Amino acid sequence: MALHQKRSNAPDVQIAARKAFAKILKPLSQLALDSGIGVSELNSILRQSAIRGVAAQQINDASRINISGIAAITGISRSEVSRTLKSSRREFQTAAFSQTLANTMLRAWHCDLRFLTAARQPRDLKMYGGGSTFESLVKRYGRGIPTRAIFDELFRIGAIGIRGSQEVFARRPIAIRQRLAIRGMSTIGAAVTELFNSTLANGSRAAGSSSIKRITGTVVGSDAAPAIRVKSLANAQTILNGLQEALARNQEVAASDSHAIAKVSVTVVYTAQHKKGAKLSSKRRRNFRRSNLF
Repeated sequence: MALHQKRSNAPDVQIAARKAFAKILKPLSQLALDSGIGVSELNSILRQSAIRGVAAQQINDASRINISGIAAITGISRSEVSRTLKSSRREFQTAAFSQTLANTMLRAWHCDLRFLTAARQPRDLKMYGGGSTFESLVKRYGRGIPTRAIFDELFRIGAIGIRGSQEVFARRPIAIRQRLAIRGMSTIGAAVTELFNSTLANGSRAAGSSSIKRITGTVVGSDAAPAIRVKSLANAQTILNGLQEALARNQEVAASDSHAIAKVSVTVVYTAQHKKGAKLSSKRRRNFRRSNLF
């Protein structure tokens, strides 16, 4: 009798996963770049997280770590796996990684004596010309990128400024966006981790999880979105308060029951984005001429 094997959907799952990762990594990579973390460093963080994640799962399943097993499933060499597991998390988080070009430029400006004052502070630099100018700084450390391209990017993120005398000056030693703060980054990390864990559980239907439906729509008018936000937050708080009361009552019953099986978490997320095609800022690029900058 012929055996009819059910076709595996593994290839389709991988295709769908690649599309999903492309969507997830787009805002994640933007956040990393805004924080002054380059793609190379982000890749190192991913590798370290994958190694520690698989190791934690091994301990949970078999109470021991298998370095060869981690290497097999992650594709990372055993030597790197071993080195990562031997290093502390703090050691990794404070390690020096290859800098983004923007940070390489700023670091050189703050360290190279040719571009420092007598007090060892970054000098104000003429845009173009010979000697210690922004152009010569870019030629030395810019890896072939045009002077104007580097200026525009550093100026865009607020790492440098320019005076009326056409002199460029350094605002910060590291290229990060001004709006980012330590507390904000910590909040983002905690919120996104919780959302990811919840979504992954919903996707696998683990522990009886079920997906909560999402609604989307388009609003017109400058006051519409803020009004919806206020109403959403008020309704969400009412729902969460009710759930918190229910959980509190349940915990009183569960205190004497050794068969408690689940930890329940509910997160309400509100998002608002400008619709594609909306008018952007009318700021124009400022032009510089070499003849006026010597």
